[in-house]
Amino acid sequence: MLLLLHDEKYHDYYAKQLINNKDKLSCSLEVLSVEELLNQCTYTYDRHNKITSIKKGREKIILGDSILLNRLIRMSASNFILNDEPSKLFFKYCSSFLSQLIGSFSKASNTVGESCLSGSYHPLNMQWYLVKKNLKGITVPESDFSFGYKLNDISFLNPIVANPNDLASVANPSEQLRQKPSMHTFRFSEQKGDPYVCYFSGEYFDAKPLGENNANLSEQDLLCLSQIKNFFGLFAGEIVFFKQDGDFIFGSINHYYEKASEFADAQDIVIKGVNEFVEQRIQMEAV
Repeated sequence: MLLLLHDEKYHDYYAKQLINNKDKLSCSLEVLSVEELLNQCTYTYDRHNKITSIKKGREKIILGDSILLNRLIRMSASNFILNDEPSKLFFKYCSSFLSQLIGSFSKASNTVGESCLSGSYHPLNMQWYLVKKNLKGITVPESDFSFGYKLNDISFLNPIVANPNDLASVANPSEQLRQKPSMHTFRFSEQKGDPYVCYFSGEYFDAKPLGENNANLSEQDLLCLSQIKNFFGLFAGEIVFFKQDGDFIFGSINHYYEKASEFADAQDIVIKGVNEFVEQRIQMEAV
């Protein structure tokens, strides 16, 4: 059985496609929201205090027999209400519990990562720092993060002012992003190259232009995409990048299908990637 663990409060195109296309999956799908998981389920523990099963109504989910598709990506204290008020303490407790629960699955698409319960999540400035430091041959936009109200001197023209957590902003800079600087200002250079999005699910992926360009991607471009995906360790998501004078410029990597959802074949990529993932896990267990 495939268990989809997700957060209903976020619009997750990926999770929605799985829920709406259960008949195309190679095994049965059980859907569990984080709110349902925390408020309506009961749990069985072994002698080491490790969760072994979840009971949802009459349905009993045996962790050892289930394959976890983990879509718990962005959560905040506002998700968790205690005595009718958002509670940071309750959020901390729930995050710890969910980390333990995800770790109890021997077959999971993503384990708990940095700042995220499904792989690692990084804002734009940290993504660019990590890529520049660790992946040679991949260019990143120039950027600056100024603390307080005083702006640092920058060498690039026409800076875009944005929230570093807005991972889609690098793909569609507009006049509204040229907002006036405020407290702790993040700025980056607007890219002049042709924009693309690569969306992936497991080992399946596709890449499409976001503009009018129709240029083909080279083997080197595909290698860069593979390096980025493997470095950040995401099972599913999208990579925005640019091509300018033959150079590959990394824009962002996102757990969500924000730009990818605009393309008709994105649904097929989602389903194919999950089916192959399930098949791989079944074969590993049979060995």
